[in-house]
Amino acid sequence: MCCPRMVSGRRTCCVCERVLGSGAAMVIEALSLCFHLACFQCVGCRRHLGGTESGVQVRVRNRKPYCELCYFQLKYTGALPM
Repeated sequence: MCCPRMVSGRRTCCVCERVLGSGAAMVIEALSLCFHLACFQCVGCRRHLGGTESGVQVRVRNRKPYCELCYFQLKYTGALPM
C-alpha cells in the first residue's frame, strides 16, 4: 500500500496506482488512503468493500483494508482465514 501520490495534481489509487478519475472513489483522508471503488477490497479474502451493501465494516491495519472477519482473524491469530 502506498502513500498517496499525485499525478498532474490528481490523487492516485493506493492499489493500482492509476489516477482517480471523476467517478466514485473511496478516500480515507485521516490515513491518506485513496482507492477506486473497484480496488477497495479486503486484502485477506478479496471481498469487495465499496459496494452498496449497508453495514459493511472496514478495518485498516498497516494501511491495508480488511473486512471485519479477516481483520479480527489476523489480529487474534496472526493468520488470515483460508
